[in-house]
Formats: sequence, C-alpha cells, structure tokens
Amino acid sequence: MPNKHHPPGIAILRDVTGRLALFINGQRSDRRGQGQLALLVCLLDNLGRAIPYKRLFTVIGRNSDNQYSRHLLRQYMLVLREILLANKAPFVIATVHDVGYALCEIAENPRHTSRPGETTTCRVWGKTCDSGESRPD
Repeated sequence: MPNKHHPPGIAILRDVTGRLALFINGQRSDRRGQGQLALLVCLLDNLGRAIPYKRLFTVIGRNSDNQYSRHLLRQYMLVLREILLANKAPFVIATVHDVGYALCEIAENPRHTSRPGETTTCRVWGKTCDSGESRPD
C-alpha cells in the first residue's frame, strides 16, 4: 500500500500476511484491529477533511446507518484516539457534529496570533467579525 502522501510520523503498511500494520514515530503499534486501521487509512488519506458517516460505515463493512453501526464506529474512533495519544502522535480525531470524523494535525505554531488589545478580523459562517465578537448575527 503506497504511503507517500501520509504525514510524517504515521505509516500504515501491509505485513507479509497482507494485514495492515500501523507504525507511529517508527514504532509498530501493538493494536491489531483491521477495522480501526482501515478507518485510520481513510482518515489519513483525507487529512484535515471531514469524512461523512456513510463513507466511514462502508470502510468498517457496515451497510446502514443505525444505532449499532454508530456505536461500533464510536468505539473504533475511541481506540484510534487512544493509540494516537499513547504514541504521542501530533494528530487528533475530531468529531464533526452531524457529519462524521476528521483527522487533524496539531499545530505546533499557530499561523495567526494576536496580541492583547489588537483587533483581529476572522471569517465565521461566511460573515466577517472582530475577534471580540463571539458569534455573528
């Protein structure tokens, strides 16, 4: 499985038996769940973008969006979050309300910083607001 576009620090490769193997920071993860690793491959391939529930259900072999499928997906994501945390990976799995999940890189240095007393303009929900405003009307 080509891994050339995955971020540094995380690699998912196939072992000699054809099963997926996870490496974080050069160390093989001791978790062996193929469903979780298939989800991580999908999240890595779409780094920074939300993946809809429907697509994630397909990745884990579920055909429908029901209570059991959602529970299974939440459990898989919990395991992946624990793996990333335990291996000090610079990534988090974000829950995107009513959409799905996304794998996001943790910023070491914020791109935009503001100093106390300085006004910063941002775009939220397609409207412009000042940094002092919490939500546009």
